[in-house]
Amino acid sequence: MATFERDARGYPGVQPASLAGRGLTRGLRLVLAASILVAFRALGQEDDPSWRIGAEFGTGKQQFHPIFHDYSYRHDVTGYKFLLNRRLSPFGTFGWELQIEPSFYAAHQQLLNPYDTSPTTRARYTSGEVVREYVVNPGILGRYNPTPRFSLFFLLSVGPAWIDTATERLAKGFAFSDILAGGVGLRFGRALVEFRPGLRHVSNLYTQKPNHGYNSGTFDLALSIYL
Repeated sequence: MATFERDARGYPGVQPASLAGRGLTRGLRLVLAASILVAFRALGQEDDPSWRIGAEFGTGKQQFHPIFHDYSYRHDVTGYKFLLNRRLSPFGTFGWELQIEPSFYAAHQQLLNPYDTSPTTRARYTSGEVVREYVVNPGILGRYNPTPRFSLFFLLSVGPAWIDTATERLAKGFAFSDILAGGVGLRFGRALVEFRPGLRHVSNLYTQKPNHGYNSGTFDLALSIYL
């Protein structure tokens, strides 16, 4: 059973349920284990291949979104991802890449304004829920390489998602996951470490109601290797 506390505005805050917390901890351990295996294989090797695979961990909050900041709800999300990347142009100062990210997200969603829903659902939505998302995000990545070991990049990605829990903002079922991000990459032999702040939006294109969607400012850390 989840436990709750009140935030500075007097609305009840939600803390993750212990079972969900243990699940997230196991997921993080799997991502870290995969990253360690990737690092051992990559150290000491260097080449210019076209394919890259890796693992990624990310976190985000609605309150971190610089544009669609909304005080009426709280949305804290954690993401675990595997990435598959294919360079589309020869290595040079600038190039394009195709990136596919099968992902699992666990979000803690809570309505903070009790008047944004009907009295029959108010207690449920203001108490907070865990929402799980199963996502495949294909996208186009542009990378600028001022040196062979340092790069700057941006990513635009849109893909299908399945939402397992309905809330006051989004219906259960099919949706879309939209990502706009940028960051820096550091290459060590065959290994590439990337730091990626970004923006994320999830909605269902009005295939169902409600469709207010979730917005979050995110930060991802990725470790991958060139094959």
